[in-house]
Amino acid sequence: MQLLEHVAKAIVAGAGIPIPSGEVATTPDEAQSIADEVGGRVAVKAQVPIGGRGRDGGIAIVDRAEAGRAAERLLGSTVRGFRVDAVLVEEAIEAVQELYLGVAIRPARREIVLLLSSAGGVDVEEQAGEHAGLVSIPISTGLRPWHVWRAASQAGVEQAQVPALIDYARRVYDLFWQERAELIEINPLFVTPTGGLVAGDARIVPDAEIDDHADEAIPSEQRFDFMVLNPEGRIGLVTTGAGGSMHLIDRLTEAGLTPIDFCDLRTGRPRGLVERLSTAFRRLDEMPNLSCIAINFFAGVTILDEVAPVLLDVIRLVSPRVPIVARLEGRGAEAARASLTEIGVRCATSLDELVALVREADGGAAEVPQPSPPHEPLTPQPPLPAAGEGEQGRHLIDAPERETWRAPLSRAQGRGDMGPHGRHDDGSGVRAAPRLWTLLDQAQNGVIVQGMTGQIGRRHTTRMRAYGTPIVAGVTPGRGGTVVDKIPVFNTVAEAVAATGARASIAFLPGEVAPDGIVEAAEAGVGLLVCPTEGMRLHETLRALDAAQQHGMRVVGPNTGGLQVPGKLSLGFLPSDFARPGPCAVLSRSGTLSYETVLALANVGIGVSVWIGVGGDRVKGSTFADLLPDLLEDERTGAVVILGEIGGTDEEDAAAFLAGSRVPAVALLAGRTAPVGVSMGHAGAIVNGSRGSYDSKRDALLAAGVAVATSPSAIASILRNRLS
Repeated sequence: MQLLEHVAKAIVAGAGIPIPSGEVATTPDEAQSIADEVGGRVAVKAQVPIGGRGRDGGIAIVDRAEAGRAAERLLGSTVRGFRVDAVLVEEAIEAVQELYLGVAIRPARREIVLLLSSAGGVDVEEQAGEHAGLVSIPISTGLRPWHVWRAASQAGVEQAQVPALIDYARRVYDLFWQERAELIEINPLFVTPTGGLVAGDARIVPDAEIDDHADEAIPSEQRFDFMVLNPEGRIGLVTTGAGGSMHLIDRLTEAGLTPIDFCDLRTGRPRGLVERLSTAFRRLDEMPNLSCIAINFFAGVTILDEVAPVLLDVIRLVSPRVPIVARLEGRGAEAARASLTEIGVRCATSLDELVALVREADGGAAEVPQPSPPHEPLTPQPPLPAAGEGEQGRHLIDAPERETWRAPLSRAQGRGDMGPHGRHDDGSGVRAAPRLWTLLDQAQNGVIVQGMTGQIGRRHTTRMRAYGTPIVAGVTPGRGGTVVDKIPVFNTVAEAVAATGARASIAFLPGEVAPDGIVEAAEAGVGLLVCPTEGMRLHETLRALDAAQQHGMRVVGPNTGGLQVPGKLSLGFLPSDFARPGPCAVLSRSGTLSYETVLALANVGIGVSVWIGVGGDRVKGSTFADLLPDLLEDERTGAVVILGEIGGTDEEDAAAFLAGSRVPAVALLAGRTAPVGVSMGHAGAIVNGSRGSYDSKRDALLAAGVAVATSPSAIASILRNRLS
């Protein structure tokens, strides 16, 4: 959520950037008094945490005498769903031109960009392509004058304005780091008749992981994601996993049902679970039209043996007034379902059955609603090459043997710019990263666990070893020289690498130290690092991933369930019960949605070559576009599944690599029925264009020849037909 304008402007003014004179008012009389003091024409502006207010009537430019009446019209009204409780009354600046200046993060490339436009104001999105300049700012060097000159040249800014813009851009860039922001923009940046620059509006979007306004009375372990989408809805959701929750909302909505909420309980964190569950049930019980509560837990990081007793106790304690239906999947699910059944909860064994039970509880027929049919690609995908004789004649579902081919070069590859994990040496000193499968093969010779002696690290180390992952060392500063569960522990990653030769690591580290753990592993010569940590601060993540890139280390994560090569290697906490070896590479932004999909594939006999959770954070160590070139060129890849979500441009970027591929590809996008939310505004429009929506992602994938399914079972059906 962005800061209110008057708060952002105060910060900008503190950095030495001029702003119009004015104050905040909460009553019409206060507004009139401020206008009388300012004099002349004034701007009366609704203080709501969104951009583009001018289009929605949230800004009025009036004569001084009309300020009170303008404030009266705005106060108490709503602007794009936000109630106006205060207005900013300030002088209306006489301007000869409106510019745009911003510093933002471009997540797909893990970089910071300077944004400049010679046509600022509310129409900057429409003018972005013709009048905008966008320049990447290297994290290692920071903003330099030539970056501003380049952006100004691209944007068509007059040369005489550039020296002042260099000064302002430096101040905004410094604020970007000081405020730990995702975005800082000044729009419009007024050019006055005397050539001066004044910030007409300012937006600051803080890092979502830094909440200075959080209720300190609520301990962090008791906080979770709960958003009321429709207070008049009938179906309450108690779920874990953001992608899985969004997909369930899609399925229920398409079945004609009305979900009330989005919920991610984060059940992988046992501490505080009782309070989180109780809060979710109680908040749902307050909803006037509640007819049913649907529970959906698919165990990955979640340990059902621990969660199920807590869930039972909370249900008994809260005693909801409506029927409860539940779907629990994963290790320990059978016993958990039996316990829930004993207290009157109706249990489903699949997502389809869960939707049917919800429909019945809501008064509809007890039938299994069928998801929408998949969208077929706009260009037909070529058939797979025919299998040869002998070993290559085995069925493709069981063994992905086929002729070797090379994916066509993308535009980026053609330029010699292969991105953060490319293998071109452009003289910058950045080390080339080995191919993905080379790293996966190396990991099968030895893995280091950073943070192994902690509670979470030790638990998942036990699970990974049980799967067959060769854990050869742990790293915990201060515990060097000890042995835990027959695994030697070292003080540093460099010592562990030197002693074992391992070149792969997984870091179970708290958010505040995980960035240092990434940098330490990179400097020690680790080639592949998996980072499951959630809650890492954005700026520290950017710095850490930049260091990883400089040393040629591939990072999977943060906020990932990990990766798995079925039957050989598991790094993280992806379920190990049902994935079988096979031809399908599964790449997912969502943990729970990937669990559903890999299970659906297994149910129709399709195995997986590699399963990678790219992570749920906006900035990732490896995106779909980073991973696809290596996967598409490798003979072990017989098909590709992309599991995406609304927001960001990961899926559109992936489509560029999948276009023309001989490997069949299917995608599923969670959030297709989600209400339109608050966008990143003008900077997002300049960085991403119109991309990021469900329709944009779907259309890009279809144009690339990728089928877009609407459920995991549909993915399995499509691939069964294409691989047979």
